[in-house]
Amino acid sequence: MLKKYNCCIISAKGRRETLCVSVVQNFYGEIAVRYQSKSAIAYFFRNFWHLVPWSVVSAVLLGMFCNNNTVIVVYHDFIAGNITAENVATTVLNYAGVLRFGQYWWGLLVALVVFSFTESLLMVKVERHMRVGEMKAFPFRRALSLTPTVFVFVLCVTAVLECLNLIVVGIAFLLQSFGVTAVLWTSAALLVLVKVLLMLLIGTLLVAFPIMILENYSFNQALSYSVRLMSEKRRFLWLLATLYPLTEIVLTVISALIDVYAVTVTLFSLMYLVGIALMPSVTFKLYYDSVGGERRDISCVMFG
Repeated sequence: MLKKYNCCIISAKGRRETLCVSVVQNFYGEIAVRYQSKSAIAYFFRNFWHLVPWSVVSAVLLGMFCNNNTVIVVYHDFIAGNITAENVATTVLNYAGVLRFGQYWWGLLVALVVFSFTESLLMVKVERHMRVGEMKAFPFRRALSLTPTVFVFVLCVTAVLECLNLIVVGIAFLLQSFGVTAVLWTSAALLVLVKVLLMLLIGTLLVAFPIMILENYSFNQALSYSVRLMSEKRRFLWLLATLYPLTEIVLTVISALIDVYAVTVTLFSLMYLVGIALMPSVTFKLYYDSVGGERRDISCVMFG
């Protein structure tokens, strides 16, 4: 039988300490101890209701304005024979470049603002939980003060993505004489490569926010420190750079087969929901693993 006990005491230095104790013993008087997992996935499920509900609005907005519906439209146009050698590069420009947002560009901006505030809120909640063992329900002021920095970071990452997409569009125009199939397949492969590079960039800079929050570094210093720390986490970086593009590809294929816009929005919203809620857990877990700090959110289970 498993029992968990957390006892809070005041140390000689006046700090709040959390100890795990148990009076449960087996027949031989032995006590076994098992600590909770430190993995980000385990943290995500332990604190599911503290993280996921706050992520819903942002996930839905991103699912509406940042899905791959344009890829599905191009696929159906290609099958229908509406894409020719004369308009294939223009098609790539319209559906892969900034023009894909059309008159709804403002929706993307709103989604990015809401996303920035949501991530700020979740990072503040997770930071406090891992640092002192308590999680505030709604730390509005701290989240609001962090939001501008997160928003600037998000805008910079978005700008990098759009610049890389424009390079793909330029290559599509250069390859226009090779025919429709060559241009579309090359563009699709390059767009996947763009997502891989983008995830490597985000993963490399991911720990900047815990460094800035916990160690009071300036954002520029935190970014530099994050690059040094994450240079030793190559396995994680390549996992992130592989998993996200593959997830997008799978969801795009399913959406194309079903061919219902509401399904596309729902699938991508679910992907964003998991990503938004999981990101702070991953970020702070990486930070504590790198610097060797003590996490106060971990309790122990004693059984015998």
